[in-house]
Amino acid sequence: MLTDRDIAIRAVAEGCNPKIAMVSEMMSPGVITCYDDQDITAAAEIMKEKKVRRLVVLNHNEQMGDKDE
Repeated sequence: MLTDRDIAIRAVAEGCNPKIAMVSEMMSPGVITCYDDQDITAAAEIMKEKKVRRLVVLNHNEQMGDKDE
């Protein structure tokens, strides 16, 4: 996963040129996921346990998708 924060912290703040830096050098390792049919309390607990601010939400086919799909 690559976020705007990754770019700001790992690329710009460290003096890397974001025009030539590789995504693999800036991306967040170890992405944490939850499923789209989990309740919000379970998702919050995952975030608390893993000490993360973002979760990738997947369906049970292990795919990300639009909430309207």
